[in-house]
Amino acid sequence: MLERRCVDVCCVQEVRWRGALARVLTGKAYRYKLIWEGNSDEIGGMGILLAEKWVDKVIEEVKVCDRVLKLRLVLKNGIATIISAYASQAGLPNEQKDHFYDILLQVTSKTSDNDLIFMAGDFNGYLLELT
Repeated sequence: MLERRCVDVCCVQEVRWRGALARVLTGKAYRYKLIWEGNSDEIGGMGILLAEKWVDKVIEEVKVCDRVLKLRLVLKNGIATIISAYASQAGLPNEQKDHFYDILLQVTSKTSDNDLIFMAGDFNGYLLELT
């Protein structure tokens, strides 16, 4: 489905695999590399699916934690930084949520000003009903 919709990069959540590895996923007419960051409980986890044509363009891969992953790719006119994020869930303590956003802030602040930054993921946002 990703290739049919011309998606070259896709940030995914709930991978549910242990460790921090990479795997090539192959279909009838496509090949994607999944770079993921999981935890030992096989709960949650996240990653980035990257179309085969971009795999050799990766110049940096930073697995920050089980909720933040950063890739840098060489483009024709510069460098793109892709950040995949999976925010702490709504029911968790505020300290844990704040820690996630602190990590995200550190990752973005260490990114070069010349890079194009793309950030995607599940930020577990919700709307409150106003009465």
